[in-house]
Order: sequence, then C-alpha cells, then structure tokens
Amino acid sequence: MLKSPSMVYLNLSHNCFSNSGVAELCKLWNSENSVLAVLNVCNNAISVDGAKIIGESLRDNEVLVSLNLRHNPIEDDGGQAIFDALQSNMTMQRLCVSACGVGERTAASVQRLLQNPRSGLIALDISANRYIGVTGGFAIYSGLVNILLSSLARIILVLCHYLDIYHLHYLCSRFLYM
Repeated sequence: MLKSPSMVYLNLSHNCFSNSGVAELCKLWNSENSVLAVLNVCNNAISVDGAKIIGESLRDNEVLVSLNLRHNPIEDDGGQAIFDALQSNMTMQRLCVSACGVGERTAASVQRLLQNPRSGLIALDISANRYIGVTGGFAIYSGLVNILLSSLARIILVLCHYLDIYHLHYLCSRFLYM
C-alpha cells in the first residue's frame, strides 16, 4: 500500500489484527507519499499498547483527518495517549473512540484538547464508555463551554450514554441555555 499513494480511504474494520498491525498502519499514514485521509480500524482488538503507538504516530500526522477506533479495548491509558498526542495535531478532524473502555482521565485529556485553539477536531464520538461517568462528562462539558464562548470551532459530541437521565438532562440544559 505504501506504493499506492492514491489510497485515500481504508476500511480495515473487524479484522482482529490487534497491536501487531498497528505499527505498519502508522507507517502507512505517515509515509512521505501518503494521502490516506480516512482510516477505519473498528473492532480489531487494538489495546492500550496499540493506542500508545497510534498516539505517537498522530503527533507527526499531516494527512489523516478521520480515524475510527470504535470497539477496541484501548482503555483509559490508550485514550489519554491519543488525546494528549492530538494536542500538537492540527490535521485530525474526526475521531471515534466509542465503546473503547475509556474513562475519566481520557475525558480530562478531551477537555484539554477542546480548550486548545490549535486543535482541528470538529467531530468526536465518545459514546458507550461507561467509565467516563459524571465527572468525565463535566470535564468534557467544560471543554465545550470554552469552544462556545470563544467561537473557535463547531463540534459534534455524542456523550456517554451511560449517564443517568437526570445528569444527561442537566448537561444538555446547561449546554443549550448558556
């Protein structure tokens, strides 16, 4: 694939290549001739170690704009590594970490990223992560408030659907009626 610089979209979902294939994929999107803009690696058993490799690769990324990591057990350490790496990445626009087992520390990293005026992120799916909880939800909310108040960008955010209805209603009402 490195010899095919015209590869713009690649769907490798549900292949279970795990961490062993992650380093090769990172080489692909960071190669000199790469034009790979959209990568779907949903449900491939990528764990914390693979997420850390992805995070390091995203620091230097200048091409990849959309990454789907849904249903990979990257957990909190992996999520934190990815979002911390995106602090220096202005290219990434869309990221899905739905059902990846991320939690409050990842939510805090998301908050910092949302407050970063250099971030290019405009769409984030962080749903189905039960460990984010109310504290993580408030951290993300705080990051969104910063964006709204400074009018830096628009963002689509799917909040963790494991929040109880009271807290979800509270967050949404605070968000809509600022």
